[in-house]
Amino acid sequence: MKKSILLAVLVISCFVLYGTYVCVYAAGEDVELLSTTMTPKLLTTSLKQKGNKYTYSFPKGTSSHTTRSKVIPLKVDVNGPVTITSNKSKLSYGVYQDQNCHQKVAITQKGTYYVRISQTAYAIDLLDHNKAQYKKASIILYVSQVYHDDFTLKAKTYACFSGTPAIHIHAKNGLLKLNSSYLDQTGKYVKGGRYTLGSVTVKEDPVALMKGDYILKPDGKHTYRLKYTFSKLPSHKNVKEKKASTISVHKTSKGVFLNNDKNDRFYKMVMAQAGSLSFDLSLLDSDVSLYHRDAKKNVVNDALSKSQVDAHTMRYHAQVNAGTYFVKVHKAVKSPIGAYYTITRQS
Repeated sequence: MKKSILLAVLVISCFVLYGTYVCVYAAGEDVELLSTTMTPKLLTTSLKQKGNKYTYSFPKGTSSHTTRSKVIPLKVDVNGPVTITSNKSKLSYGVYQDQNCHQKVAITQKGTYYVRISQTAYAIDLLDHNKAQYKKASIILYVSQVYHDDFTLKAKTYACFSGTPAIHIHAKNGLLKLNSSYLDQTGKYVKGGRYTLGSVTVKEDPVALMKGDYILKPDGKHTYRLKYTFSKLPSHKNVKEKKASTISVHKTSKGVFLNNDKNDRFYKMVMAQAGSLSFDLSLLDSDVSLYHRDAKKNVVNDALSKSQVDAHTMRYHAQVNAGTYFVKVHKAVKSPIGAYYTITRQS
């Protein structure tokens, strides 16, 4: 079989563990060295490379076999568990201890292992097996050291771990977003995970952080794969009525309280005529009030009722006259961890 009819995208992860680089060697038919960097580079000119992704190809074609495959040697240079998982694909793969792929194994120590990637023909001519048909296909394999002890994780870098290690992260001012999945009984990673950051439980919702060092703690129920990113904080200058953010019907405004933030947030909603004014707020530990000003500019509080929409959101409602109204949001619980929220006007 020609080398040109091979396709697989191999994503290699390399992390630092107590001063030691955890790397994986990989290549097509030979074992080639990866550079020891956080974004490894495969030292070959025969592969397409983008970031830490390396591409082989399984194009559309015919073959005399009902299954075609590619065996990739992997040389692991550190002791300790290594996990190999894949994206959703019509290709299959297995990890073996010998190049003839007779016995599947788990990677638990240094050595050379072999990954076989296979594809079954989608159509076979019963009279002429040389006409077995194959579609173009691809697969992504994730190869990662599994941590058990405390470690430091850089942004935009995946790490796999089990137990309850302390995961040290360095934050800049921004919204922390976790991309977490756990290993299920079928050997696939499924989106999910529960962590604590200080006294706050963190899942998939963004958390506002100021620059500093923090520790994430997993719940220890599974083997997890985790990556985190930071994005720009939404505007948080609306700390006074005169700086209130205006929200129209069916529009959403993003908000944030920083670590130990003592300022309230103000929003302005204009009613062209008397009727129902309602809005949803995704911040449960907050005190919310609605008011307007009379002809003499005095504050007049308006009755505001509320009901819970879901686990994260409260809906507030008031019957009001035409005019300009202000919503004041006060974070009831001060925390060393900031809070991100949305406020959506319903009517």
